Amino acid sequence: MRNFICQNLKYCPRQSKQMAYFSLVRSSLDYGATVWGPHLKKHEEVLEQINRRAARFVMNDYSPRSSVTSMLDSLGGHRLNAADKVNV
Repeated sequence: MRNFICQNLKYCPRQSKQMAYFSLVRSSLDYGATVWGPHLKKHEEVLEQINRRAARFVMNDYSPRSSVTSMLDSLGGHRLNAADKVNV
């Protein structure tokens, strides 16, 4: 889904990218972290990596010196933390 958004919204304004990120990518990641409940650290890192790449795309900032954590804060997103989620 993230790749689809990156290909189709490449030149769109930040607000459009942000809306697509929260409605398509972030909602899927939150659902996946809750339902799947990855118990291995490497699986949590895979989910977090997707989240961080999407944040870089929305902010259009690919500099290695930029803080992705601050990007997520400015987007209103938070770090995925499957350990805090309740498994259904």
